[in-house]
Amino acid sequence: MTGSCILVTGTNGFVGKTVVPMLVAAGHKVHAVVRPGTEGPPATKNHACDLTDIAAVDNLCDEVHATHLLHLAWCTGLREHKTSRENLRWVAAGARLIDAFRRNGGTRAVMAGTYAEYGTYSGICHEDTPATPAFLYASAKASLGALVLAYGEAASFPVTWSRLFVLYGAGEPPVRLIPQVAEALARGAPFETTSGAQIRDFIHVHDAARALVTLLGTQHHGVANIGTGTGRPVRDIVAAVSQRVGRPELIRFGARPLPVEESACQVADPATLRALGWAAHVPFEVGLYEEVDRIAAISRSA
Repeated sequence: MTGSCILVTGTNGFVGKTVVPMLVAAGHKVHAVVRPGTEGPPATKNHACDLTDIAAVDNLCDEVHATHLLHLAWCTGLREHKTSRENLRWVAAGARLIDAFRRNGGTRAVMAGTYAEYGTYSGICHEDTPATPAFLYASAKASLGALVLAYGEAASFPVTWSRLFVLYGAGEPPVRLIPQVAEALARGAPFETTSGAQIRDFIHVHDAARALVTLLGTQHHGVANIGTGTGRPVRDIVAAVSQRVGRPELIRFGARPLPVEESACQVADPATLRALGWAAHVPFEVGLYEEVDRIAAISRSA
């Protein structure tokens, strides 16, 4: 894979901002796709493209002629992304993108799914555990995953559908759990949450980006879980944030009901990555405290 030409979407997103510098540092030609009107990361070249525009996607793939595709973009920036009809457009956009990419010389694709595709299933999520999505965003992701894997099989074209578990780390979007808790407590505001009994697999964004780079360098075809294999109660995460900020008395556990679509326990079995020699490197507390300290400092100075 050394010196490959890689087309990367979602480059201004949480994972994209981390993975693009890794690929550039490894000597690849990285073509970063950004939304029109936005600046891109340091890459070989940035391309402004609306990925839901069929003609624009065809032109992009014809211009770049990339050998590898890392598709991270989705409509997750929307406030109601879990239920937005925009998810339907992104299923179509992803299907059209992979076809245009392959028709223009592409030989390998890795695309980002989500652990939410496992729905209300509770336990260790193996890579052959059936997808049983419980809301529109997860259903859309699962649908695109099934489409691209079937497409890859029909075209003898290796595609990895990577199911990312709970990401955290530097630059985490403010709508996510850890930044919300840290920001509220740093301002001295109470934070209402569920009982926090649900168990999740938290993976640092740097480790997740490393996993994606590892997968890009293989010919793997199928689902690959991107998680640590270790489950942590959400309550423990919230408590750790509150202790770090120094305001544990402001947490209101049990003030909110657990959403019906929430599973009691979802932990990854990252079998594919383990077989490739990948392992998570960032100690949980190091990654957590780094981000909490950053957010708390900003909130207190505001």
